[in-house]
Amino acid sequence: MKRKKITLFTAIVLCLLVALTGCGSSEKPASETEKKVLVIGMGAELDNQLTPLSTADDLMPAFGMVYETLVTYHNGEYAPGLASSWEFGHDGREITLHLREGITYHDGEPFNADSVKANLEYLKGWQSAAFLRGVSSIQTIEVLDTYTLKLIYEAPYYASLWDLASPYRVTMISPGMYEEGNYESMRGIVGTGPYMYDTFVKGEYTLLKANPDYWGNTPQWDEIIVRYIPTSSSRLKALQTGEIDMIFSSDFISYDEYRQASGLNGIEGQISEDIVNTRNIVLNSASPVLSDASLRQAIAQAINKEAIVQGLTYGYEKTAEALFDTDLPYCNVTLNHTWSYDPEKSAQLLDESGWKLNESTGYREKDGSVLHLRFTYPNNKALNKEIVEAIGSQLGEVGIQVETEGMEIMSWYADCFQSNFDLTIGNTYGKPDDPHNYLNPIYTMGSIDAIAVSELPDVQQLRDWLGETLITAEEDRVTELYDNILNSLNDNVIEIPISYQMELVLYNSEVIEGYAFGGITQVLFPDNVKKR
Repeated sequence: MKRKKITLFTAIVLCLLVALTGCGSSEKPASETEKKVLVIGMGAELDNQLTPLSTADDLMPAFGMVYETLVTYHNGEYAPGLASSWEFGHDGREITLHLREGITYHDGEPFNADSVKANLEYLKGWQSAAFLRGVSSIQTIEVLDTYTLKLIYEAPYYASLWDLASPYRVTMISPGMYEEGNYESMRGIVGTGPYMYDTFVKGEYTLLKANPDYWGNTPQWDEIIVRYIPTSSSRLKALQTGEIDMIFSSDFISYDEYRQASGLNGIEGQISEDIVNTRNIVLNSASPVLSDASLRQAIAQAINKEAIVQGLTYGYEKTAEALFDTDLPYCNVTLNHTWSYDPEKSAQLLDESGWKLNESTGYREKDGSVLHLRFTYPNNKALNKEIVEAIGSQLGEVGIQVETEGMEIMSWYADCFQSNFDLTIGNTYGKPDDPHNYLNPIYTMGSIDAIAVSELPDVQQLRDWLGETLITAEEDRVTELYDNILNSLNDNVIEIPISYQMELVLYNSEVIEGYAFGGITQVLFPDNVKKR
C-alpha cells in the first residue's frame, strides 16, 4: 500500500472540477478519510500458523497484536492480564486465578474458566513443552466457578507466574481453534487481543482489524496491515517509498541498516534501553573434536567480542561476559572463570592439546588430521551470518579451519538435534522466559543445549541441579542452584556469550511520532506506536 501525497496544484484542480459542490476530500465517506491504518513490514508471513510454542522466532513480535496472557510483565514486575488477581496456597503448590469478566474471544466465544482450562490442558499435552513447567507440571485444574479456577502443581515452582506471562507460549486462544494432538497448526488466529485476524493473502499481506469488543483501552488503529517482504533491502526500500510505515525487530534490521536508514530524510529509528536477550555461541561437547575441554577454552579465548560489537553493532550492543543479563532473576552470579580474548593463550592451549600449526597451510593438525570445525547458523536473523563469519575469521588466526553454513530455520533445528554441528549461534529467550525456560530443556532433553552438554563428565550433576529448581520454592536454595548451573556451563565452555542484543524499530516520521518500548521488549504492541 503506497501512500500518495496530493500536491497543492492537484488539490486546486480537483476543487475547480467539483466547483460549487466542494473540494473532493469532503465528499469521501467518513470511514475512508478517518480510517487509521498502520502498515508493518515483516520478513515472515503472518499466516494462520501463529501457534504458541511452535511458531518460528520471526513471528514472535506479532503475538501481542492478537493474543493475550493471564499475567503480564512490566518493568520487572508481574501484573494482571486476563486474570485480574491470583493467590498462592498450600506451600506454593496451588494458584487460584480470578479472571476478568465479560471478555469474549474474537469468534464470540466466552473467555471464562472453562476456556482457560482447555488452553492449559492443550499445552500440557505436548511432550515437547515439558520444559514449560508452569504448565506441564500442573497436576489438576479445578474450575471453581465461571471466572475462577485453581491450578494444583505437583510441587512448588518458583517460575509459575513467569510462564503464565509468556507472550508466545501461554497465550489464551479460542478452544475451537486447536485440535487435540496437533501442535503445528491451528484452524485460525483467534485470541482476545486488541486486533482481530481478518484476511491473509499468501505472499503479500495479512490484514488485522481493531477488535470492536476489546475489554481494554480502545485500539488506536482501525486496521493493521502486515506486509510480507522477505529481504531486508526490499523492506528498507518499502519504508523509504512509503509503502510501509515501520519495521520492527532487530531480527529484521541490522545495525548497519539502522544507521543508514535512520539518517535518511523522513525515516527515524529507536533503540530500546532494555536488553532483549543474549547472542551466544553453543559448543557441542558431543562433537568428536570439541569433547576436549581445553579446545573449547582455546576457542573462547580466540574470540574478540569487542571487535565484533564495534564492527557489527557500532557499539550499540555491549559485550556479554555472562550468559544472561545480571538484572534477570538469579543471574547476578560471580563466575569462576572469565574467558577473555587472549590469542596467545589460545595458541598455547592448542599446542598443549597436540594441535600443531602447519606453517605451510596456516592450519593446525594432529595425527594427520586438520583441526576443522563446522559452524552452522539459522539464516533468518540479521547479523547471524556476519557474526559467524567474523568468529570464523578470528578462529582462523589461531589456526582453526572453520566451515560456516547458513540454513533455513527448520533445517537448522533438525541438523542441531541430530548433533550435526561443532559450533552454532543462538539467542537466549529474553524476558520473561530467561533464565528458566532457556535452561530447563537441558533437564528435559529438549534443546540444542541439551545436545551440547550431553557428553560432559558432570552432565548428570548439571541436570540434577536443574531438576531441583523445578521442585524448590526456597529462594536461597534456588539462588544457590543457579549459581552452580551457570558456573557449570561457563566452566565447561558450552556457551560463549557474545553481546547483549537490543530491540530496534524504524518508521516513517511523517506517519509515526515514536514508539514506546515497554513490557516485553521483543513483542510489538501496536498501541505503543504513537501516530503523528
